[in-house]
Amino acid sequence: MNDDTGGATDPHTRTIAAHRALVELQLVLSEDVIRFQDMLAENPDDQFARRGLVKGVLAKVEGLTFALKHLTLHSAGAFAPPGVRLLTPAEEALLQDAAYHLDAKGKASCAEAHLSLPRNVKFAFATFARVYGLDFTLETDRHDGWGAFERTIGVRNRLVHPKSPSALVVADEELSQAQDAYRWFSGEHERVMTAAFEALGRWREEAGRGEPLTRPPRLPREK
Repeated sequence: MNDDTGGATDPHTRTIAAHRALVELQLVLSEDVIRFQDMLAENPDDQFARRGLVKGVLAKVEGLTFALKHLTLHSAGAFAPPGVRLLTPAEEALLQDAAYHLDAKGKASCAEAHLSLPRNVKFAFATFARVYGLDFTLETDRHDGWGAFERTIGVRNRLVHPKSPSALVVADEELSQAQDAYRWFSGEHERVMTAAFEALGRWREEAGRGEPLTRPPRLPREK
């Protein structure tokens, strides 16, 4: 797992650095999508811009999902009271995109896990929400944003592994789906991050002091 925490060992410092990395990544990836949207506003039939938008949307989903997992991992270390683990060993491994196995000689080794993107998104949001003590459920049923997201994965895969010239053509419906997926994911990401900051704000008010956080907002106070 790439580490954007600058080598910091203090869990609070690592959490702050992980959040900063998430914000910086979000700005760059969102700007990429916006540029392709601007190109399409001038020329809606520009296939270069259509392909770029589809790939840009999924790049944002993948990048921010990774960053959210990174933030969750370090937040769990910063929030946990002494002697308490907020994550299971399996969750810690998956948050680092790590898979463990034994070779023919019985030696343990670690490799990068190849995770389904839809499952990874669900896992990232659910684990982040639990670590931050949020009453949050990723919206996958009430509208077709999730479905548009899943279909856009198929379009992106076709574009990066083309088998014919026609495979590089993004149809109007596919472009619309990519835009729906972008709005859905951006909205869900903003919703969970807003909920996290609101929860932390409530915890700070309840704590009544400006000390570093040592537990998630909804963990009971020690008596």
